[in-house]
Amino acid sequence: MKAAGNDELPNREEATIHSSTIETLAQSEEIGLEDVRSLYESVLEELRGEAVITDFLPIFAARKVREILRVRGLPPSRTE
Repeated sequence: MKAAGNDELPNREEATIHSSTIETLAQSEEIGLEDVRSLYESVLEELRGEAVITDFLPIFAARKVREILRVRGLPPSRTE
């Protein structure tokens, strides 16, 4: 498990996981990739500041992005 507070750039595996999560969100929510990326990165940064263990950040970030999109009045995902 990775501890939060690490100032290193995300490793390649972590970057791949986040990219995949962003692409999946964009497809499932039928939202533009760059819009989802911007929102996801904002949410992820917020969560990183609070996290002790970062392994589950993609899951929590994706949930939060979906919640934000629902609040904004966008239709729910077909996969939920």
